[in-house]
Amino acid sequence: MAPNFRAANLDKDGSLLNDLDNKIFTRDFDIPSMSVQEEVEYLKDCQTFIYFEDNNPVGFYCYSQDNDGLVILKGVGVIPGHQNKGVGRKLMDNFLSRIEGKKSSLVVHPKNSGAIILYLKCGYKINGWKENYYGDDQPRLLLERPGTLKPVRTPRSERPRQLSNSQSETPHRKILKTTNPHHKTVGLSGTGVK
Repeated sequence: MAPNFRAANLDKDGSLLNDLDNKIFTRDFDIPSMSVQEEVEYLKDCQTFIYFEDNNPVGFYCYSQDNDGLVILKGVGVIPGHQNKGVGRKLMDNFLSRIEGKKSSLVVHPKNSGAIILYLKCGYKINGWKENYYGDDQPRLLLERPGTLKPVRTPRSERPRQLSNSQSETPHRKILKTTNPHHKTVGLSGTGVK
């Protein structure tokens, strides 16, 4: 069955999201349960998506974006009966496709090894450690995923001249410049090298 994601409507889905939250986050290091009203308040500035299998909600994720364009993954979770079955990866893949290569960050408890491994596989890097992050006397790891560097179009007048096959046995490959001035690697189009 194909993945079934639906954008959450907080007026209609507040109780459902609260129920999922209370089923998912039950470990000793998880943030204590919230009421439906607290859940809705927490999610009001987020884009939230619920994942269904066989018409049953089994997971969700939520994110927001700050004024600088940084996307903050504020929550992702899968109910216990569906964990370790690839659902978390489906949630992350859907999230990453929605943010279209923007830089993103998240926090995770250092004991949450399964989530940490998933985030690392999705391109996140550990960027720091913060004690008492949520005021619960528990530390959190800070993770970040860089945005995708998109090539800048080189003006026609600055492009190298195309050589015909009779002039060169090597096919022409145009050098692409990146939008990040600190990026030291230059990609070659047509080579698979980035």
